[in-house]
Amino acid sequence: MIAGEAIYRLAGHGPEVDAHWYVLAVVGVVILVDAARSRTLHHAAHEHASPALGANALHFTLDLVGSVVVLIGLLLVRSGYPQADSIAALLVAGLVLFSAGRLMRGNVHVLMDTASAPAEQTARAAIAGIEETVTLGRLRMRESGGRHFVDVVVGVEPDADLAHGHAVASAIEEAIARDLPGSDVIVHVEPDPTLGSRHMAHGPRAVLTVCLGPGHTLSDARLLADELEREIRARHPDIVEVSVHTEHD
Repeated sequence: MIAGEAIYRLAGHGPEVDAHWYVLAVVGVVILVDAARSRTLHHAAHEHASPALGANALHFTLDLVGSVVVLIGLLLVRSGYPQADSIAALLVAGLVLFSAGRLMRGNVHVLMDTASAPAEQTARAAIAGIEETVTLGRLRMRESGGRHFVDVVVGVEPDADLAHGHAVASAIEEAIARDLPGSDVIVHVEPDPTLGSRHMAHGPRAVLTVCLGPGHTLSDARLLADELEREIRARHPDIVEVSVHTEHD
């Protein structure tokens, strides 16, 4: 309807536009109100991870843009360009359609219980960035209430021990939680024959799980693991492999 009326006016029909100073003042007040509402709602949407608040914030932001366009059109009318108001109306109509499309697209993802492509790419990059060698068998993601739920299946060497599998799962959980804060991550580890064997030599192996108390950092855990490995190898040179996994108690 807005676009139709604008085209009708551009064709030379309809009354002249009233662009008195008080009209401009009203539009100016509307711009200030929309700016305040948009800023407040954007902040609230981010703080509460609310798609509904995000949709409302987008609505008021586009209202703000539309009001600015209207103000420019009215100023041009006062400057001697009577068709500027109709052109501004066409731009506002375009903003209305754009707003509707953005709101529908964003909320369809939420209603369909899916995750955005950037979030999935972030999760894949986090998995690829861990130190352990794994193959990604499956990655399923969904988003609900601003929180990502991630289901991962990775493959490790067929003869990997339980401690190594647990270390791989913990590394993936920490990497995804770091890049997608608040995520709920489930990792399933299974043997992958394509990775070959972890153990090239036969002999005794030492597998340790060390629990660290609160206040210890990842660097502390790494230093402790390295020190334990050196001590074990020095005291028992017949051990072919030492695996130390650290976790917080």
